[in-house]
Amino acid sequence: MEKAERVNSPEECAEPGGANGDEPFSSVSIATSVAAHPRRSPLALAVITRMDLLQPFKHLVTTSRRITISRGDSGTGSRIGGSAPEGVVPPFVNAATRYFVTIALDDKNSQELSVFVSIDWSDETSYEPSNPNTHLNNLSKLMTSDCPLVQCVVHPSAPRSESSLLASDLIGRALMIEEERPDILVEIGGELLLGSKIGGRPYFHRNAPAYIEALDHLFDQDFCLLLQYTEGGYERGCRFLSPFDEDTFHLLAQETPVGIVWRYGWG
Repeated sequence: MEKAERVNSPEECAEPGGANGDEPFSSVSIATSVAAHPRRSPLALAVITRMDLLQPFKHLVTTSRRITISRGDSGTGSRIGGSAPEGVVPPFVNAATRYFVTIALDDKNSQELSVFVSIDWSDETSYEPSNPNTHLNNLSKLMTSDCPLVQCVVHPSAPRSESSLLASDLIGRALMIEEERPDILVEIGGELLLGSKIGGRPYFHRNAPAYIEALDHLFDQDFCLLLQYTEGGYERGCRFLSPFDEDTFHLLAQETPVGIVWRYGWG
């Protein structure tokens, strides 16, 4: 596997202007698996980016859909951990890159979103203050899709690969996405009543006012919370290593005429 030189520094890929979101969004990123459909032309790939992929989720503002981790695995549909979908690889790959999760974008599972992370958790370098690719050095920072610590790949439905390439450190499990219901708002650092979910308002493990304000500003610009992931959820005794440690991961999305704009962070 070829190793890229580095991941962009936090200064290079954090939201411009101190994460206030006032600048026009010029970075649109939908990576689509060409390997899964090698005969598909670039024009056909561009058509996928114009589909209304977020339609099932954009209305989830005061409501949300809880995500729970099943005790069994699934080779298709929404799932977490285990092997990546067949033929799906993010644009940037280095020694730290791992598959994380796949979310079905419609009831027919015709399109999926797979998320990959490249956070440096190595024992030798993950606590170095000068390392721009660590969990700690990027706490409570709103990131753009220019920063490949987290990469979003929209692709046609694909089963789990039999290859261990980019396999997650998490055990493979199916995800159960419940029906829409009223969202539950919790004070910062309070008791987590609604953990992983799609839609609603984010839960914050840490009190970081600038980060919280930045996410609030995104909602004003019609972004939706496409994924909130909190630590835990696996059955007792199951090996669990969250790529975001005890912090809550937030993935927000905005659909535009030319594609989906992604923003993410953890805190």
